[in-house]
Amino acid sequence: MISWDDSLVEQLKVLHRRGLSFGQIALKLGRGLTRNAIGGKLDRLKLLKSRPRDNRDYGAPRTQKRRKAPSKPVAPSSASSAPPTPELHVNFFDLKRHHCRYPLSDGTFCGRKVQRVRTAFCPHHELVCYRAE
Repeated sequence: MISWDDSLVEQLKVLHRRGLSFGQIALKLGRGLTRNAIGGKLDRLKLLKSRPRDNRDYGAPRTQKRRKAPSKPVAPSSASSAPPTPELHVNFFDLKRHHCRYPLSDGTFCGRKVQRVRTAFCPHHELVCYRAE
């Protein structure tokens, strides 16, 4: 803990008036001071300018922003409507780009072949993970 004697506070005020950043002031003053210590002291001395208040009327009704519709997954092909093949239970370190990354309860991943580019799941687990709205 540093004791702020009068000469140190005066140096702080001078450096602050010159427009130096908190980090630059800390380096100039030394004594193991950090920029947070400088900011805290300036705040306690009431030398920091307060931020301008937000002029929004918080009692006014909010306008609804248009939300982008969530992307819907492409329906799996008719071939995948058949019961899915069993999961391969692939270890995390053995996962490749073409493996489904759906986590299973035993700590492994599904491992079936991913059908579409830029997706992490096989068609069956895409249906499980993404709901069509």
